[in-house]
Amino acid sequence: MKTRSVKIIGYIGFITILATIALFFILTEKRELIDWSSFCSILAVELILMLGLIILESKSGNRGVLLLRSGIYSVLGLYTFISIVVSILFMFTFREGTKYLIAIQIVLLAIVLITIVLIYFSSEHVGEANASTLNSISRMQELLNKVIILQSTYENDPISAKLNKLYEAIRYCDVSANVATDETIALKLSELQLILENGAVEQSETADKLIDNMLILMKQRATEMSSIKSGGI
Repeated sequence: MKTRSVKIIGYIGFITILATIALFFILTEKRELIDWSSFCSILAVELILMLGLIILESKSGNRGVLLLRSGIYSVLGLYTFISIVVSILFMFTFREGTKYLIAIQIVLLAIVLITIVLIYFSSEHVGEANASTLNSISRMQELLNKVIILQSTYENDPISAKLNKLYEAIRYCDVSANVATDETIALKLSELQLILENGAVEQSETADKLIDNMLILMKQRATEMSSIKSGGI
């Protein structure tokens, strides 16, 4: 699908460039410096648009590329429109302004490149943030699944009430990022599983203490999450 899109863009771009060349030689007669400058500017922007779209389509499967694609599509589209309009205006109206045409095209291209760089780094940041969030969600879901298994296994035991509290604490916690406490909670939960598997009734007091400890750690985790968000602001 990706290769097909790239080919379609390439064919359309090639046809557009050929049509531009044909129209230039059909609609112009004297072809002075301003005409050639405008013509080359139009060809250049069409080529930039085509190559930009091809590069974006070839990377369409990469993480965090959605913001990059939508942003650059908009920038390239606007740049193409403005550049072509400016070139046509100078070709038919401001025929003595060749140097101004070139200067404007250079400025437009510089603005586009700077904007693309900013969009690129912004999309990278968003991609990293999304990856971190997905990792945190996956990690906490794994812990939650372990608690669910313990709930179903020991639903008739005295420990079930505290398992329910632990379930609620994990289920409704903030999963937008990983914090240092997550690893400790995971280790404590593994320890709880091991204790219960070796004798839930006999080890109930130890299991109670472990769950109480994890509930405290969940509150500590909430504090750490608040600190992260406050620091981010």
